[in-house]
Amino acid sequence: MFVFNLKLPFYFNRIGENTPNREKKKYRFGVKKGTEKKTYKTTAFQRVIIGFYIIVLGSSSFFSFVYICNYVVYEHQSGYVDDNTILASSYREILNDTDNYITEDTKAMQILASKLLGELQDKYPEDSSKDNSVSKQDLEDAVNEAQDACDIAKEEYDTAKNDADSFKDEMDSYANSRNGTTWHDRQDEWEKKYEAAKADWENAVADREAKKDIYEAAKTALTEAQNALKNYKDSQETVIAEFLLEMLKANPNTDVLEECISELNSAIVDLGTNVDIVDNYSELVEITQTLTVVVKDYTSLVQLISNDDDTGIKYLMEHVMDDMVIPDPTSESFEIDYSSWRTAWYSKLNNLENLIQHLPKLSENEKKELGDTVINTELLEEYDVNDKMNTLAELRRKKVSDINVIEKVFFLLFGKYWFIAWFSLGLAVFFDISSLLAGLFIYGIRKKKSTA
Repeated sequence: MFVFNLKLPFYFNRIGENTPNREKKKYRFGVKKGTEKKTYKTTAFQRVIIGFYIIVLGSSSFFSFVYICNYVVYEHQSGYVDDNTILASSYREILNDTDNYITEDTKAMQILASKLLGELQDKYPEDSSKDNSVSKQDLEDAVNEAQDACDIAKEEYDTAKNDADSFKDEMDSYANSRNGTTWHDRQDEWEKKYEAAKADWENAVADREAKKDIYEAAKTALTEAQNALKNYKDSQETVIAEFLLEMLKANPNTDVLEECISELNSAIVDLGTNVDIVDNYSELVEITQTLTVVVKDYTSLVQLISNDDDTGIKYLMEHVMDDMVIPDPTSESFEIDYSSWRTAWYSKLNNLENLIQHLPKLSENEKKELGDTVINTELLEEYDVNDKMNTLAELRRKKVSDINVIEKVFFLLFGKYWFIAWFSLGLAVFFDISSLLAGLFIYGIRKKKSTA
């Protein structure tokens, strides 16, 4: 290609030497007034050669780009480090979004269940009620306990926030002192103080986030307790009161909830034989069926939180980078490391994808019911399951699958770390076109000498 580019201007000129000017197509150039426009004439065959050459040059540059980019990126560990960074960053982002969604959705299901139980209490006929094992005083005590717990949690959260801010200021102060001195021994002293302050700050941030979660849970528990007390009636069935009490717990027993639902459905069937309550029987059935769906969704969310294997959200968050060895093409164990790395990411992406697929979604009516509560309905609405699934599929396709090298380097052009890809493309074009420019320069010099 290099020799061909050098001689191309001469070959191009010879092709049109013996063709009469009347058979050539004219191209005029020059825009300055008072100067004669230069005229260049080409034959049809010359134009075909130009078109063919452009195709050849483009193909050559593209394959040169593929070779250069693949060599620079994927023949060294840096390419896999970048891919691993992108995978980890996107994976953590989706994981955190999903964790926030599950947390908020779980609280939403608890509040919806409490409201439905309150409605069920209002609709239930008084003559079908049984002796309540939970009194109104019990629920009032639960509200007081929830309020005390909420106040304590808020106080601890505020203290944790202040501690984190204090450690941050201390850390920044040490950093400024370290950067402001030129004495090596003083820099080491400030660096040690900075690292110690940084460790304290990181611990304080972790404590702050933990206290925040406790405070949010306490606020939700208080809301549920207040709803339970507000909707309590002395004539309610014992099973409903037990259900309410179980829902107020920080970690409700899903088996108890399912048992309560089963008892409620059995009670509805029994009430169907009583002709005296035909007027509101359909409403009781509707509320009970809705409650059954809500509790089913709630128990599935609780399982996603509590499962201590790769089907649980907490487990996935705690094991993001476990045993992750980034492959190095220069290492003798590259094939083994690469296979292990691919398998690990395939497993992580698939587990998260399966978890997202099983997330229950709130209906529009349920979201309206939550409008006046502490639930962040905006967060629930913004979480797009399809978008998360598409992102995971795209990550798996671009970064983990064995796609061909052309696709792999093409994705780099529009990826997060695009500089090397575009630099390789520019270098490939420069290598191919530089010899052509040299050929044009030589041709121009020789032509000028021949006309002199």
